[in-house]
Amino acid sequence: MTNHDSPARRWSGSLADPSGAAFAEIASADVVLEGSVFALPIRGRQAVWATLQAAAGIYDALTFTGDAERAGRVYLDWTATALGLRIAGVTVLHSDQSGRFASIALHHRPLEAVITFSAALGRGLAGQVSADHFYPQ
Repeated sequence: MTNHDSPARRWSGSLADPSGAAFAEIASADVVLEGSVFALPIRGRQAVWATLQAAAGIYDALTFTGDAERAGRVYLDWTATALGLRIAGVTVLHSDQSGRFASIALHHRPLEAVITFSAALGRGLAGQVSADHFYPQ
């Protein structure tokens, strides 16, 4: 990878590209997405991209408030509003040896937001990602 931007900047830039091409450049083919809103991990670049796009459509607003980087991991703090709720969270990105993100962990809080967001995400991904990956509301 030749991009010299920080991992946090590459992450946020990839989410802003609706084509998914920027995400494909920074994520490994077998990337895994886990987090508080998922009952089971989401695996594979296409399924993870579809899930991230669906999640982006649920948020009314999302602001990254801080970041840190250490030993192949990036930590991004954020706040958001979605579904009439105030949400806070952290995203943890783990890079593989090639510099691509091999695992992504999204952690939402509080618990009401976790359950509500998970159910909405499951509805939004019906037919694309198995409902087993989400919590019912």
